[in-house]
Amino acid sequence: MLITLFQQLVNGLMSGTLYALMAVGLTMTFGIMNITNFAHGEFLMIGAFATFALVQAGMPFVPAVLVGALAAALLGVIVERLTFRYTLDEPINGLVVSLGLIAILQNGMARVVGTESYNLAPPFAGTVQIAGVVLAVQRVWTIGLGALVIFAVWLLLKKSSLGRSLRALAVDRTAASLMGVRTERMYSIAFGLGCGLAGAAGGLLAALFPVSPFMGAAPVAKGFIVIVLGGLGSVPGAIAGGLLLGVVEALGAGYISSAFRDGFGFVILILVLLIRPKGLFGVLERRA
Repeated sequence: MLITLFQQLVNGLMSGTLYALMAVGLTMTFGIMNITNFAHGEFLMIGAFATFALVQAGMPFVPAVLVGALAAALLGVIVERLTFRYTLDEPINGLVVSLGLIAILQNGMARVVGTESYNLAPPFAGTVQIAGVVLAVQRVWTIGLGALVIFAVWLLLKKSSLGRSLRALAVDRTAASLMGVRTERMYSIAFGLGCGLAGAAGGLLAALFPVSPFMGAAPVAKGFIVIVLGGLGSVPGAIAGGLLLGVVEALGAGYISSAFRDGFGFVILILVLLIRPKGLFGVLERRA
C-alpha cells in the first residue's frame, strides 16, 4: 500500500512540475501584462518539437530542452512585439489575438511536420529502486530538471534587478515607468520568459508523451486551472497550485478512477474557491 502511494506521489509530482512550469509562464503574462494567452500551449508545442528535432540530430537531451525553451522564448518575443504590444490597453483584443495564434501555430506546424504524432525514446532509460519502490529514471529527471528551472526563475524574480523591475511593473505600470523601468522592454522580456517556460515544459514532456502539432490544448487548460487555483498573478500560487493539481490527479486516478483523472482538478478547484475565492495565494488589489 505504501509503495503504491509513493509511486502515485512521484507521478503526481512529475505532472505537477510540468503544470507549474506552464502556470508560472501564464501568471507572468497575466500578472505583468494583463494578457490572457490561450496560445500558451502552442509555445509548449514549439519547445517539444525543437527538443525532439535536436535530440534526433544528436544533441544531448538537457541542452536540447534548453535550446527548445530558448526557441519558444524568441518566438514569444517576436509575437509580443508584432501583436500583443498593441492590445495592452484592450485585454479583450489580446484574448482574440491569442485565439488566432492557436490556429496559426497549430496549422503552421502541421504544414511543416504533418499531423501525425512523433515519439522520442526516453533519454534516461531504466528504473531506480528507492526503499523498495521502483521508479522510472526519466520521471525522476523530469521532476529534478523542472524544479531546477522553477527555482532559477524564482531567483531571477526575487533576487535580481530585472526581477524587481518586472514585479514593479506588475504592481503599477505608471509608477514603474516614472521610476525608470523601460516598460516596453520589460513586456517583451516577461512574455518571452513565460513562453520559454512553456517551451521547457514541452521539451520535458517530449520524452514522456507523443509530440504533435495539437499537443498544447490539454496542458494549457491545466495551466489555467492552476493559476486560478493558486491565485491570479501569484507566482508562488502557480507553483503550489501546479504541484497540488498533479498530486490530486495522480491519487484520484490511482485510488478512485483513472477515467475521471481530468475531473479531479476541477473538483479541487471548486472546493478551494468555495473556501478561498481568490485562490490559495490570491491578494487584493495586487497581482504580483
